[in-house]
Amino acid sequence: MSKIGIVLLAFGPVLVFTRIVLAQQVDTSSVRSVLRSDIQEVQAQKEEMKENSQVSRQEEQDLRSQIQQAIQSGDQQKTQEIIARLKAMRQENMQQRQQDMQDLKQERQDLRTDMKEAGIPPRNPLGYNPPGEGSANPPGYNPPGRGPSGEGRERRR
Repeated sequence: MSKIGIVLLAFGPVLVFTRIVLAQQVDTSSVRSVLRSDIQEVQAQKEEMKENSQVSRQEEQDLRSQIQQAIQSGDQQKTQEIIARLKAMRQENMQQRQQDMQDLKQERQDLRTDMKEAGIPPRNPLGYNPPGEGSANPPGYNPPGRGPSGEGRERRR
């Protein structure tokens, strides 16, 4: 066997392994960038919703103050017109808010799906403490009123 054949047999697996590792690193970085962009989209959408609701509240407050001024001036027709505009605006604002909430829910679901595909476990909600985990809930601890198997206390008659 020639020297070139021996060198290829010795370093061939190393080159293949290196290529596999580099491919995984590229894949991991692309997944992370997708997750970052999803997180930024959710945060941007939350900020946009916040700004929209503040603008809507201010517009409604302006109409309410106009209603008060019309009532004080005694102009019933103008008062009724402004009330009708306020009702229409309120209806429109509520529909926009519902649409924004649905869009945000979809963005969050997309983020969860991407995290699941990337193999990242979901975070537990704040205050979630399953039995046997955490300092406030050691293994074997049963809260008052719970039996050894975790069933609730039966009511006595």
